[in-house]
This record gives sequence, C-alpha cells and structure tokens, in this order.
Amino acid sequence: ALDDWFKPLDEVDLEHVGQSVGIFSGDKAVPYRIKLSAQAARWIHEDPWHAQPQLTFNEDGTAVLVVPAYHSMEVIPRVLQLGVEAELLEPKSARKEIAERIQKLAQRYS
Repeated sequence: ALDDWFKPLDEVDLEHVGQSVGIFSGDKAVPYRIKLSAQAARWIHEDPWHAQPQLTFNEDGTAVLVVPAYHSMEVIPRVLQLGVEAELLEPKSARKEIAERIQKLAQRYS
C-alpha cells in the first residue's frame, strides 16, 4: 500500500461518465434507438448498458431501448453482439455503419 492516491488531471473531462454507454465524450450525446426481441429485452433489463436506460416494453415482450452515446462505437458492437435479437433503428448513420459491416462479413464468410 502506498500513501499516494489518484489525482485526476485537470484537462481530463469526466463530466460525461455515467451519461453515456461508454468512455467517449463530446459536445452532446446522441440518442440511439434499438428494437429488441423479447429475449434480448430481458437480457438488457437484467444487465443495462447505461445508468438510466429508457427501456419501453411492448405487450409481446419486445422492447425499444434508447441510450445516449457520444460515439457509434459505444453502441454498434453491443447491437452486433445481440445478432438477430436486436435492430438499431436510429441514428441512420449508425444503422448504415452496421449494414456496411454486415455486408463485409457476408463477403468474408461466403
């Protein structure tokens, strides 16, 4: 044990911690809307991606998750990890990124 303790640097912005999915920061977080299957909705409900997720359940058990993020790489890998159990609805730019990744994967595995 040391008698020293961690002292954050003044130039490091920690304001965004807890306000986003990941570690990126920026001027303003963008809301990401994700449609979840009933199974994925249960997973996300038990292991949330964000401190205050907006998870709206439908009667059939599916749900829509809205989380703020400063960078698409905070959300895209998580959506892809869920496979067909999730569909990123917005923003359109991130949806396009996912489509491009899926096309490249399909080419690699065909």
